[in-house]
Amino acid sequence: MKTIAAAILFVLTAQVWSQPWAELSSEQRTVLSEYEQSWKALSADRQQRLALGANRWLNMDTKERNTRKLRFDRWKNLDSDQRNELMTRWQTFRGLTPQQQARMRDGLRQFKSLPKQQRQRLRQQFRGMDARDRARALQRMQRRADHMRRRDAPRHR
Repeated sequence: MKTIAAAILFVLTAQVWSQPWAELSSEQRTVLSEYEQSWKALSADRQQRLALGANRWLNMDTKERNTRKLRFDRWKNLDSDQRNELMTRWQTFRGLTPQQQARMRDGLRQFKSLPKQQRQRLRQQFRGMDARDRARALQRMQRRADHMRRRDAPRHR
C-alpha cells in the first residue's frame, strides 16, 4: 500500500513540476528549440534543468558563450570512455569539501599559469612513466589528497 501511495505521489509531483513548452519565455524556446518536439516526453527534472541552463546561457556575455560552446564541442567529440572518465572525475571533485575544491582550483590555476612548454613537459613526463612509476605518482597524489581531507575535517573536542 505504501508503495502505491509513493508511486501516485511521485506521478502527481512530476506533473506539478513539469513545465509546458508554451510557458517558457520566447528566448528560452529559441535556445531550446531542438527539444520542442520531445519536450512533453522529457522528465520534469530534465525540463527544469534545461530551462535553468537556457537561463544561464541567456545571461552570458558573448565571450562566455563562445567559451562554453568550444567546451561543449570538445565534449561532443570525446568517445564514451573519455566522457565516462571525465564524469567520474567530476563526481569525485564534487565529493570534495569546498576548501578542497578551492585548493584543486588553485592548483589548476597555478598549472595553467606555467609556460606552455613547462606544462607540456610535465604532461609528457607523467605519460612517459612506466605503469609502476605512474601508480606511485598517483598514490602520492592520493596520499596528499587524503592528508588535505584529514587536515580540513572538522575537529571534535
